[in-house]
Amino acid sequence: MLLFEIIGKRRNLARNVPESQEWFPTWVWKMVETGNSVELMMVCGFEDKDKDTIERMMKTALWCVQHRPESRPSMSIVVKMLEGALEIPTPPNPFPAYLMDSNVVPNNNNNNVSSSTTWNDTSFL
Repeated sequence: MLLFEIIGKRRNLARNVPESQEWFPTWVWKMVETGNSVELMMVCGFEDKDKDTIERMMKTALWCVQHRPESRPSMSIVVKMLEGALEIPTPPNPFPAYLMDSNVVPNNNNNNVSSSTTWNDTSFL
């Protein structure tokens, strides 16, 4: 959740912003899902040169708040993600109950590569 606050330069829940941006983590998911990180960068005041870093932070944050704890990476993996030492796959929707209008349907049978990603610290030693 701290990564979301760093990206947004605000608390995650802000009532003084448009309703669509009220809970920042869900708004970030919608931006990642639609490939619209440019809008997020403009709203948050980031420059084009920071695009890769911001996208890495968004994906990492979304992996860290996955509904199922076993889907979340360990802190050592999070560090590697943020350092750019690890390619970050697009995370599945971490908020399926909150985003019913989302285009991504939660996959409960774990056949989807993204939703069944297992983070392994030893594979990067």
